[in-house]
Amino acid sequence: NGVLRILQSPTIVDRFRKIVSSVKKKEGYYEAIIFMLVASVSQVRLGLDDLSSALNSQLNTPRFRNDPIVREFVNFEDNTILPKSSLMSSALLEQIFDTEIVVNTLISIMQHLNDYGKGKVTKQIIRRLMTYTNVQNILNDKDPNHKYNLLRYYEAIKVMPSCRQNPHFWLQYAIVMLSERNYDQAKLYFDAAYSFGEGIPGFDTYQIDNHYARYILENEITCGSQSSCMTAFRNAHSILLDSKHKVEVRYYPYRVARMYYPFYEKYYKGMAVHEKKDFVNSCQAMRTRLEWYISTSETGGRSKDVIIAKSGIERILREVLTS
Repeated sequence: NGVLRILQSPTIVDRFRKIVSSVKKKEGYYEAIIFMLVASVSQVRLGLDDLSSALNSQLNTPRFRNDPIVREFVNFEDNTILPKSSLMSSALLEQIFDTEIVVNTLISIMQHLNDYGKGKVTKQIIRRLMTYTNVQNILNDKDPNHKYNLLRYYEAIKVMPSCRQNPHFWLQYAIVMLSERNYDQAKLYFDAAYSFGEGIPGFDTYQIDNHYARYILENEITCGSQSSCMTAFRNAHSILLDSKHKVEVRYYPYRVARMYYPFYEKYYKGMAVHEKKDFVNSCQAMRTRLEWYISTSETGGRSKDVIIAKSGIERILREVLTS
């Protein structure tokens, strides 16, 4: 990618580092630039009023908008901040800014929005800033302190009002624990997500369900046993085939179904005859669902997750039915 190639240039990186260094001398600018880049990565359309409110600073001024250093990172249209590129924003955050300061800024923003923020945009920003995919793209995973800073962030915000009883937050923290292969902690956070979701009328658990199915299979492949494997598999499979997931845009079950083949590799040979039959029937059912999804979705056949899942299941069926 052209943006990444440019930012891999030592000359360009050094230039941005000097720009960032000069920004530190201007009160509030450093945190403001971090937040604008974070908003870009998180797909939040940010206004200058939102920026000033989140940082508890007076930055909605012509002086700030016209500052040539600020304009190196973003453009402005009326009262709206227009980042130059979400990819460039992510690369700048990872390569130019100190991860510890980025996390400190994120915590400060979340705290201030929780204390004083109101309205639809504020809720959107808070939700985006607790979402693991966004945090992943914000923090530099090559930083030796990456894990410490990631966990420090989630630990700091979990007590805030917007997170404390929020099923989406606890799902995100469970996903963080899955990424760290801390399955015991992930289970506790999934339980919290379900528990808080139950208290919300009409709450749809489909996102929690799919990640929970992923947890079940990952945990079983990594830590399970021959005696427990089919109980775990049946549980995960029933979640993935639940009819409420039969919606074209919800491809998440097929991302999880990619794990059927690793599960098969580890456990199939040791299964009892009736377990093998049950497992094969489940794979056939998942293949049927995959074929339905591909035929009814405009993009399904091109999804990497769907292609990998279908290939793995077809390989299982070829191997067991021809052996």
